[in-house]
Amino acid sequence: MSPYVPLISKIPDTSKKSKVVCCKRMSKKYWTMGLIGVTLLCLFADQNLLAPNLTAAADDFGMSDHERDEKLGGQIALGFFVLGAPAALAAGYWADLYNRCHLFGVMTLLSSLATGGTYFVQTYEQLFFVRTLTGIGIGAAAPITFSIMGDFFSLDNRIYVSTYLGICMSVGISLGQLI
Repeated sequence: MSPYVPLISKIPDTSKKSKVVCCKRMSKKYWTMGLIGVTLLCLFADQNLLAPNLTAAADDFGMSDHERDEKLGGQIALGFFVLGAPAALAAGYWADLYNRCHLFGVMTLLSSLATGGTYFVQTYEQLFFVRTLTGIGIGAAAPITFSIMGDFFSLDNRIYVSTYLGICMSVGISLGQLI
């Protein structure tokens, strides 16, 4: 017996069933893909929110220009990516062991709570903490979503789904910078 937990219930073959059932199956796949795309767009929009506001954040913390560049421009980005990259590797591994939908929900919740926690930040250390948690959530979300979409779509369609998810992430990053 396999040590792996069933990830997503397999969609039954409906080739012999009516078109209505087939359309329902297709709409569920595409509904899920759309919802995950919008979620990724929102998650990745947060990634660049701080960049255009470094001077305002430094003024709030009473930092000099050098401290602003070093701490807000460097250390926070480093913490975001240094913890986000291993989180992505771990999430890819966990996606084979646990329910992918639950993992995606947990990572989205972690990232969202950390993003919301930014509102309550009073010190640089608190900001550093919530931004690194955000990096963990965002880093882990991408490999999990690609795994989920691999469960739903055939090998021939995965390139289109991957392109869609990549566009959602890129648009999210762009919107975050714009906002």
